[in-house]
Amino acid sequence: MSANPLAEAGAHRRAETEGRWLTRWQIAAYEGLLASAVVGSAWFDLWLTQFMVRTDSALFDALRAAEDMGDSKWFLVTAGCWLLGCLMLTRLVTDPGVITRLKWLVRVQIWLIAAVAVSGIVANVFKWIFGRARPAYLEDGRAADWTLFNSDWGFQSYPSGHTTTLFSAAFVLAAVFPRFRWFIWGCAVAGSLGRIAHGAHFLSDVIAGALLGGVTAWWLQGYLARRGVTAEPVR
Repeated sequence: MSANPLAEAGAHRRAETEGRWLTRWQIAAYEGLLASAVVGSAWFDLWLTQFMVRTDSALFDALRAAEDMGDSKWFLVTAGCWLLGCLMLTRLVTDPGVITRLKWLVRVQIWLIAAVAVSGIVANVFKWIFGRARPAYLEDGRAADWTLFNSDWGFQSYPSGHTTTLFSAAFVLAAVFPRFRWFIWGCAVAGSLGRIAHGAHFLSDVIAGALLGGVTAWWLQGYLARRGVTAEPVR
């Protein structure tokens, strides 16, 4: 068995995707994102949001509390501090083992910051392009309202930015800490559903955000690996 399975996977992916900007799986994921926009115009999207917002239960209250986890500042600021701290420590310590661990942490933080930042930028561009009305801004009797190229916050529901952040970060953290992957993915799902219970998004917004965040982090894994930035999983 390879001593570095993540690097081996990156090498295999490089061989498969040489000369291509997006693989067929990434293209399929983005097609799924666009398909969710069409599905999002159906009545179920609106019904589910209204049901979760109006239902008073401990479960939905917990989900509403969890939705703040998707704020990108929690990941970008925290990871940025860790990155700066590790870079400074690598210049101060002399133990080779400690330096190796610090360099591993640096690679993890680079991947995490890149995944959250890049996916967040793409999500904001899509929000502006699609111009979907948030639940509170939807006119009575309508299941969906799409106003293309709209910069109004009330018409930037698709995709969910919080969900994009949660799933991009979850992909990275689950990859480097596989023992905790179910807890990590569970937190991402809970925070994403919290956006629906909070009344800020529809189900299709969340699905689109999850696809966008996960695919972006996955693509960056290969992109960074081609440049020698790999973070081996903790076993």
